[in-house]
Amino acid sequence: MLIGASSKGSSTVSRETKKLGFTANQLDVNRPVEDRWSAYRLGGAMIFNDRLHFNSSHPLYGLINDFPGGHLFTAVDGHAGHTCAHAVNLLHPDYLAAAMLPHHLIPAVLANLEDVAASHSYTPPAIQVCELSQPYLTDSTAIMTTSPEPLQAAAGNGEVVKGEEEAAVEEDVNTAFLHGNQASNWRLCGQWGGLDAQVNQRRSANIRRLLHERLKAGEGKDESAGDCVMHANGNIYDREGFLISEGSELPAANPEGSQMDCTTLSTATTVASILRRGMTRLDSDIITDGIPDTTQGLNKSLLRIVLSGCVATSVYIPNSQDVVYVAQVGDCGAVLGRYLGDLTPEAPPTALFPTPPTKSFPTAFKRNQWSAEFLVRSHTAHNAADVGRLQAQHPIHEADLLISEDRLLGELMPLRAFGDIRYKLPASTLKNIARLLGMPPNYPVCPRFYHSPPYLVPTPQVVCRKLTPGRDRFIVLATDGLWDMLSPEEAVQVVAQHLIDYKGDPSHAGPRDTAASRLIRTALGGESMDTSRIAMHLSVPANVARFYRDDITVLVIYPNM
Repeated sequence: MLIGASSKGSSTVSRETKKLGFTANQLDVNRPVEDRWSAYRLGGAMIFNDRLHFNSSHPLYGLINDFPGGHLFTAVDGHAGHTCAHAVNLLHPDYLAAAMLPHHLIPAVLANLEDVAASHSYTPPAIQVCELSQPYLTDSTAIMTTSPEPLQAAAGNGEVVKGEEEAAVEEDVNTAFLHGNQASNWRLCGQWGGLDAQVNQRRSANIRRLLHERLKAGEGKDESAGDCVMHANGNIYDREGFLISEGSELPAANPEGSQMDCTTLSTATTVASILRRGMTRLDSDIITDGIPDTTQGLNKSLLRIVLSGCVATSVYIPNSQDVVYVAQVGDCGAVLGRYLGDLTPEAPPTALFPTPPTKSFPTAFKRNQWSAEFLVRSHTAHNAADVGRLQAQHPIHEADLLISEDRLLGELMPLRAFGDIRYKLPASTLKNIARLLGMPPNYPVCPRFYHSPPYLVPTPQVVCRKLTPGRDRFIVLATDGLWDMLSPEEAVQVVAQHLIDYKGDPSHAGPRDTAASRLIRTALGGESMDTSRIAMHLSVPANVARFYRDDITVLVIYPNM
């Protein structure tokens, strides 16, 4: 199934009078698909109306003016099953929103969440998600397609005409949004469905506990303090020594520390710490919930999540759209496409037009006018810096045992991931879980050379970049299914050509020729998007195609439209 969604100008942020657009597509090969993607509004970017439960009964209603917030886009790639990827995709927005929430708003939000938990009044219990965030799919202009047809249509000339059948599909989807539970469900959760009832119950309790802990700790004393620091040269580094941003990129961070009020939320040290803490807390909670204990015993629904694993890359753009943060765990990736051509005005400023329009968008693609920056390197054995981090966290005599055949302990490709308790918990705990699951005593529950866990961490590496309007045109966010087939430079070339075809305004592209669709068509059909090659890829049975490619999930984000 191919999923296509576009904000198509609907992401206008009225408070900032800035637009942000995106398109997302997915082509699966695994059964069930192990990739996920999501797009959310947080805080001040949220829009309240009468659709679904985003109205006066929402826990953040009336509070977002004090919560700057922003836009969150995530690509998730599961392994050993889809359950961990599915849970992380639906859970992480509320965790990040809870970690970002300004301290003075916590009491009011907590009270609202407690009321919701007690009454179940603001949304059906089966779909209780996004209590602190808002999916972009709730926009009435979001379109879902249910076949790979858009991959084979529109060879890339930019001339797409919406047919009667497509218009009917769009009308049916929007009508169903108003009247059908199924459409409401996919707009809240994506086409993959919602959370298991037990997982959802734990989510709600965990979010409230996180807010209670922040409230008890007091303002400015959150556990993330000191996680990211600014050095004397103005550069900001995380605890492991990875560069977050250079001093020349951003305004100086708050010298008083990392207080969580709206005046400091815009600083790189604070936001990076929030992203790292929120993601790490999510992993800690799902593992704690999944491990059997004397009070709850074995819960297979919760345990199944952490027996599998996933990697994820999130792109967070604050409401001001002046910077972008990329938080990466594993080997998905984000590429910033930057225009290097001439931006001189078409005419000098006048009294009537004090800010003249910039030069019209180029009519032809030139390689030397575009650059591609892969914002965070994949966390694999090919990343020497991350291998060094891993080795520094374990005894020196294990250094040669940690990576074998380019895999963690000879088994796992990513060096950072959510779930995957096989590489995190003490051996005694893993053996107890195996006993409860009825596995034979000689079952290899631990990898070889398993002496000093955890070997796998969920803490993201965060990078921050300044966004220059007119220059930083788009961000390509994708799972490794795309990056295994296209280089960052090739991806930027495809999206840049798409922009040129539509004269710099991707909102003019219909759902059959989005930039995300072109990227997938190029990955399958080459630079010419050869239709016969694409048809061959799509006709191969999934159990055979899995040997040639992975699930491909792509988001293309356009800030400062």
